[in-house]
Amino acid sequence: MQPLLVTSLDAHGDTLSVFPRLRFVFSAPLEDSSVPPKVVFSPSVSTGYGAYLNTNLDTLTIEFMEMLQGNTRYVLKFASPITSAGGGVWDLSGDSTIFFTYPRELEANDTKDLADTLTSTIFGNVSDGSDIDVFVCMSKNIKAVYFQSIDCRDSFFVEDSLSHIFPVRGILHQQDTIPFSPNVVLPVFIFVRSGIKGFEGNYQLGIIEQ
Repeated sequence: MQPLLVTSLDAHGDTLSVFPRLRFVFSAPLEDSSVPPKVVFSPSVSTGYGAYLNTNLDTLTIEFMEMLQGNTRYVLKFASPITSAGGGVWDLSGDSTIFFTYPRELEANDTKDLADTLTSTIFGNVSDGSDIDVFVCMSKNIKAVYFQSIDCRDSFFVEDSLSHIFPVRGILHQQDTIPFSPNVVLPVFIFVRSGIKGFEGNYQLGIIEQ
């Protein structure tokens, strides 16, 4: 009887989104009593998540319904031994997967004076039509700012310290990258807001450096 082996498709110690999609591949299909295997997180996860196997019962996917804590080290362990349909067992004693999350915005950050500092990738949430999140970037190596809505209609705009507003490609720019010229006047401010009232939600924001 071959022992059951498991491989994580995310490298141990990776830094991931606060909406990580974790995948584990087993060396053989699992038996029904192991569908789906139960997992334990440390620190504990209060948000809802789904764990499901593919039709071949050899790949487990874990997806989260809401944001995890930002800038946090998580340890994932399977709660009990896992058995394949052929009787192979993966005894989990001591085994775990570690991943880190990117930062999240810190409220309140709705004015330039309260702006969060943007140094790499950050995740945030626009809670309603009046909410606005402001970020400031002071990196001399900044080449561009990128933005992506996550299952919502958030939007953004960017201005420099002279209040020059950089053009975006459309009114509802749920995904866009704004490049900067080498002589951009720092700091630059990024404003994230609702694109359509009632369709607010989560977003990813980051900078690209030269």
